Amino acid sequence: SGTTSQMNDAHLYLVDLAASVPVQKSDVAGKELKEVQHINTSLSALGDVMEALDRKASHVPYHASKLTHMLKGCLGGNSRTM
Repeated sequence: SGTTSQMNDAHLYLVDLAASVPVQKSDVAGKELKEVQHINTSLSALGDVMEALDRKASHVPYHASKLTHMLKGCLGGNSRTM
């Protein structure tokens, strides 16, 4: 019998994005200050990627942060972002 099978590939990424915190209001120092700065940088880079995708820009800055680089596969193309 002529049975055909189709295989679909799907990925689900659940990412807990910490809220952006103004460094002056964070009341942290040292290692924690670096963490707040990295969170803010990553969220800013994610915003830049989303904006570039929305404008259908020829260049999308996925490599601007580890977060956007890691999420590259689920942000562009036929992906759905909520």
